[in-house]
Amino acid sequence: GSPITLNADGISIEGFTVRNSGSWPNAGIKVYSSDNRITDNIISSNNWDGILLYSSSNNSITGNIISSNKYDGIYLYSSSNNRMTDNIISNNEDGICLSSSSNNRITDNDISNHYDGIRLYSSSDNRITDNIISSNNGDGIRLSSSSNNSITGNNISNNGYGIYLYSSSDNRITDNIISNNGDGIYLYYSSNNNSITDNNISSNNECGIHLVNSSNNCIRNNIFINDGVVIWGDELQDWNTHVIENNTVNGRPLYYF
Repeated sequence: GSPITLNADGISIEGFTVRNSGSWPNAGIKVYSSDNRITDNIISSNNWDGILLYSSSNNSITGNIISSNKYDGIYLYSSSNNRMTDNIISNNEDGICLSSSSNNRITDNDISNHYDGIRLYSSSDNRITDNIISSNNGDGIRLSSSSNNSITGNNISNNGYGIYLYSSSDNRITDNIISNNGDGIYLYYSSNNNSITDNNISSNNECGIHLVNSSNNCIRNNIFINDGVVIWGDELQDWNTHVIENNTVNGRPLYYF
């Protein structure tokens, strides 16, 4: 089972070491309720997920060490208005995963895991701000079928992709430092008003920004160092649907092909 399960509202969980949950749908701390505080715990060693929120809202997850769990450090399903702040999330499969969840805040976390740092599926209106994300084999931040999310002020390095958008629209990627990934930002079948502005994108192994079968996006006021923009796929015939302007390029030129 789950070592700790919260069914009532307004509970504080502080200072515990939580380990060895059963398999899905169990977790180190499993939450079915709202307005709880999960603070300064060590959640590690063989839980399925470290923390699982299921149809829960207005919870605060702060200052925890969440490591070496089998799957996600923190997993939210159909949960809204939760805050995840100042956690150290490491050596899990994925760091934080949101599924069908909205209006959550992910701020000031240190995230270093085996695969994706932060994943969003069918999730909207979330804010991902001021995190340090390094996920080795996976993506720093991955959005799938997700819209109107804000990704701001993060330091994203040493991932397969820094930020990967799949079938996602109306997202804002602003003021991030994105370096030493495979591709810095990769848009795949992602169109309609994704905004990539004021980022520092440097020394990624493939491309600074790589667009594949994506159109009608804005790339503005970014600084590229040893990187460029590649547009590839069906939209080559109308690549000028993108707004690409006022970018500063050092090293390789800003180019399209």
